[in-house]
Amino acid sequence: MVKVYTNVAGYLLSAFSAQGTGSAFDCRATRDYGYLWYQMSGQSGIFTVQASHDLTAWHAVQVFTATATETGTAQLVGHYPYVRGSAGPMYTGTGGALSATATLWLHYSPGLQ
Repeated sequence: MVKVYTNVAGYLLSAFSAQGTGSAFDCRATRDYGYLWYQMSGQSGIFTVQASHDLTAWHAVQVFTATATETGTAQLVGHYPYVRGSAGPMYTGTGGALSATATLWLHYSPGLQ
């Protein structure tokens, strides 16, 4: 019998330019690691990968600061039943003012069983 895996990989945040959170991924049936890819265009911003055991209580797993036109990757280690992205603040290039000129893409691929 061959196991069939459904990978829940996808964008936690896609072309996100405001402060707020994205939809949660159900990672209960995945491994205890995941691959994170992000890209920031326009200006800079701060974003957080958050985890929850019940979709109610969320805590920060990792906080990132991305500068303008930056692409980065990270490996997250730990079993997180639910994962989501939270963006903000997002900045402009004028004296650190808040604005929607920064745009973030945040992709997460949890490990398969």
